[in-house]
Amino acid sequence: MGVSPAAIALLFFCAIFTAIMSTVTGDGGVLLFAVMASVLEYAVIVPMYGAVQTTSAICRVWLYRRDIIFSLFWPFLIAFLPAIALGIVVWLYLIEIKEAQPYIKMGIGLYLFVFVSTVKFRVRIKDPKRLMVITGVISGFLSAIVGVVGSLQAPFFAALDVTKEERVAIFSIASLLANGIKIPLLIVVAEKLSTGHGIIIGLIAISSVIGAFAGRKIMGKISEDVYKRAFHALLFLIACKLVIWDGIKVLLF
Repeated sequence: MGVSPAAIALLFFCAIFTAIMSTVTGDGGVLLFAVMASVLEYAVIVPMYGAVQTTSAICRVWLYRRDIIFSLFWPFLIAFLPAIALGIVVWLYLIEIKEAQPYIKMGIGLYLFVFVSTVKFRVRIKDPKRLMVITGVISGFLSAIVGVVGSLQAPFFAALDVTKEERVAIFSIASLLANGIKIPLLIVVAEKLSTGHGIIIGLIAISSVIGAFAGRKIMGKISEDVYKRAFHALLFLIACKLVIWDGIKVLLF
C-alpha cells in the first residue's frame, strides 16, 4: 500500500505541531497518531508511531534530564513489561483479521471521542507508587493495541505531587519506553511497508526534533488553553472521519 505525497506532507507538519505541544504541555502525540490512523493501514500504524515518537521522546528526555525523578519509574517498569507483552500478542492477532479493520478504525475514533469528552477527568489516588503501577499497566497493554496512551496517562501523572517540568519529564520517559519497545514490530509488518512509509518515518523523526526544541524555546510564552482548544477541535474532526468514513461507510458500502 503506497502513501500519497499529500499524506506525507500532512504528517510532517502535524509532527512538528504535536512535538511542540508535547514539549509545552507533556501531551500531544495523540493528534499525530489520530492523523496517522486516518491515512495509514492499521497494521503499520503502531510500529511506525513507535519509531517516530521514540525520536521525539529521546529529545524531551534530554531537554528535561535534570527534572527526572528516577525512583518513580521502578513500579512503572515492573507493571509495564508484562502488560506490553500481552498487548503485542493481541496486536499480532488483530492485524491478521482483515474484516476487523473497519471496527478497529471505529474503535480508535471512539477512543478519541472519549479523550475529548473526559479532558477534565481527575484521579483521586495520591500514592505515587500506586499511580505509577496503574499507569504502567495502561501504557503497556494499550500502547500496543491503540498505539497512543498519553491521554490515559495524563490524569494519573497530573495526580503526582511534582512540578510541571518534572511531569513533562515523567511523560517523556514513559513515552520513550512505550514507543521504543514497539520499533522491532516493524519487522513483523515489513512486507506491508513501502518507500513512502520509510520517508514518513524519516521526515516525522526530523520534524519531531524540530518541534521538541521549538517547544522548549516557547515554554511559558504561549497559552496552553489556546493550544488545547485547537488540539481538541482537530481530534474531534479526525475521530468523526475514523468512525464515519473509515468505519461505517466501509461496512455499509
